[in-house]
Amino acid sequence: MAVGQNLTMTRPLAALLVCALFLAAMATFFLTYDAYTDGGPEVVPPLEFSTSTVPQPWQLAPRFAEIRNGELQLDSGSGKRDGGTLHAEVEAPKRFEAMRVRARMQTAQLVVGEYGWDTTRLILFFTDSQGKAHWEHPHSVCNFSGTHAWTRCEAVIVVPDFAVRAHIFAGNASARGRAWLDDLSVTACQRKAEAWRWTAFFAIGWSACLLLGFVTLRLWRGFEGTGVALLAAAIVLGVMVPEEVFTSTGERVIDTWKAWRSPAVPAPAAADVTHTESPASKAPSEAKKEPPAISPTEAIRGFKKFGHAVLFSILGGVSLWARRRRGIEEAGVPFTIAALFVFAAATEIAQFLTTTRSPLLSDFVIDIGGAAIGYVVMWALLPLRARAMRP
Repeated sequence: MAVGQNLTMTRPLAALLVCALFLAAMATFFLTYDAYTDGGPEVVPPLEFSTSTVPQPWQLAPRFAEIRNGELQLDSGSGKRDGGTLHAEVEAPKRFEAMRVRARMQTAQLVVGEYGWDTTRLILFFTDSQGKAHWEHPHSVCNFSGTHAWTRCEAVIVVPDFAVRAHIFAGNASARGRAWLDDLSVTACQRKAEAWRWTAFFAIGWSACLLLGFVTLRLWRGFEGTGVALLAAAIVLGVMVPEEVFTSTGERVIDTWKAWRSPAVPAPAAADVTHTESPASKAPSEAKKEPPAISPTEAIRGFKKFGHAVLFSILGGVSLWARRRRGIEEAGVPFTIAALFVFAAATEIAQFLTTTRSPLLSDFVIDIGGAAIGYVVMWALLPLRARAMRP
C-alpha cells in the first residue's frame, strides 16, 4: 500500500475510534445516570400484597389473579386475553411531568401469545380524549418470557401532552404460564435541572462525530460520497422524529387505503337476507379459523422496522460502491464495515437524547443485518478493482 494511501486511511480510522469511544461513554452514561428526582409523591397507593385485597383505584382481574403469601400470582387462563391482570387508572396525569414505576417480578415457563408483545409485562401507557391508547409513546417497564428469578423492574416514563388518563397494567393477558409480582409503586418525578446540560453536551458531541466522519472521509468530493452523506442524514432525521408522527401519518394512510379498497356498500334487500346463511349454521368442518387481526399500530411498527432494514441495506451497498469508486483496495473494506457498525449504534444511542423514543437492541440488529445484506449484494455485483487513489 502506498504511503499516501496509508495516511489517508489512518485519519478516518482515528476519527472512527474516537467516535466509537465517545458513543460508548454516552450509552454508559445514560444507562446509569438518573435524570429524574426520586422519592416524589405517590400517584397510586403502593402494593406489597400484605392483605387479600388491593386498594382503589387498583383492580384485579376476576379470574387467574390471586394474592398468595404476600405476592400477586398471575396465571394465564386460556391464553385468549383472559389471563391474570392488575390495572389502575389515573385521571389528569398531566399534573405530573413524569412517573417512576418500580416492581419485582418472577416468571415460570411463560410462552409468548399471538403477537410478540403478548408477553407477561408491566407497562404504563396513556390514552387521549377519545380513549385511544398511544402505543408509540414509551410505555414498557419490563416484559418477560420463559423462566426468570425475582427481577427488579424500574422505568421513568414522561407524561405526554395528549394524555387524559394514565393506565398502569401488569399481567399475563394472552401469554401462557405463571408470573408473580411484588413491591409495586408508582411515584411522580420531574427532570433534574442539570440533566438538560448533560443532554446538550452529548447532543453536541454526537453531532460533532457525524461532522468529523463527513470531513475525514471527504464525502463532498464526488457524487457517490454525497449520496452516502444524504442517505445517512435522512436516517438520522428519521431516528429523531417523534414516534407519534410516524404513527399518525401511517394511520391516515391506512384509513385512506381502506376507504379506497372498500367503498361503502348498500345494505342488502330484505329478500336477500332470508337466503343468507349465518356462520353458526355452517358445519364445523366448513368453518375457517380466522387469523388474528393486525392492528394499524402493529402494521406501522412492522413497516417501520422493514424501512430500517431497507435504508441500511441501501446505505451498506452505496458505501461499498463509493469506496471502490475512490480506488480503495481490500484494506478499506474492514473500515467501511466498522463505520457502518458504529453509525448503526449511533442512530440508536441518539434516542437517549429524546423523551419520545427509546433505543432498542432489536432495531440495532435489524440495521446491521440490512447493512450486511446491501454490502454483500454490492460485493457480488461490483468486483473489487484497485484503482489509483484520487488526489
